[in-house]
Amino acid sequence: MSNKNCILCKYKNDIEKCNENSDMNCPSLSNIFYGKITKLPIVKQIYDLICYHQYSKEEKYCEEIDKKYGNYLLEDDDFKFIWGIKSWDDLSGSDCNMMTMNDIDIIYNKKTKMYSLEIETAYIFKDKMGECKYLSDCLNAFTKYMDKNNLNKNYPYMLFMSNPCTAMSAETIEELYTYFNIFVKGYCEVNGYEKLKENNN
Repeated sequence: MSNKNCILCKYKNDIEKCNENSDMNCPSLSNIFYGKITKLPIVKQIYDLICYHQYSKEEKYCEEIDKKYGNYLLEDDDFKFIWGIKSWDDLSGSDCNMMTMNDIDIIYNKKTKMYSLEIETAYIFKDKMGECKYLSDCLNAFTKYMDKNNLNKNYPYMLFMSNPCTAMSAETIEELYTYFNIFVKGYCEVNGYEKLKENNN
């Protein structure tokens, strides 16, 4: 595997050696640019101007989306934030939206006309019971959302001519809930979490 950024590096075709020897002394074009060339006054001015221009373009785009949809963090030309629960380690201070770190969220893709469910899986748990507890908490939050919005929680899973698996995208939120419900309950059952809950009650 080759690191395309390290064009002048003698380790460019060996990722392991590249990682062992990676520092700002590496003679790659990116490191030369960021570590040395930008220290020249004229280049720094050009670099800062490009960054400012890019920031201005993004700021203008956000203002246009705000006027069009009300809040670019909740909706833009391609996606619409439907619902979510923020992760405990989100530091944004914002309400749950497309840019916050969320344990679980639903996003609507306007182009595909599909709802997508995403869950945060970057957490390290002590054991499978911890994973199951986390997934169950996400499912419980989703269930409360369904109840609050009077959505059907008993959408039938269509087995006929389908793959025997659960998807993370669907045409309706009800269908998405069914998929996630099957996944969580199946995962917890296989790992003994449901029996553990029953024994503790």
